[in-house]
Amino acid sequence: DEIKPMVAALNRALAATMPGSALRLYATQAIGSYGQDAAEAIPFLEKVHTDPWWETRKAVATALGRIGAPV
Repeated sequence: DEIKPMVAALNRALAATMPGSALRLYATQAIGSYGQDAAEAIPFLEKVHTDPWWETRKAVATALGRIGAPV
């Protein structure tokens, strides 16, 4: 129950940041750390997957893998 507000805040951060922002990278990494509990972040991650920073694109792929991975 505590994770949902955190994921929602990270989603807002993703929506409010510019491409290439370091905040996008860190928010994406944080979302990935929540695994399947962050499933509501998938639409936001889909918008970030074309970020100009390869590190952010890699973090998106990792986060999506963790969200979709079985426990």
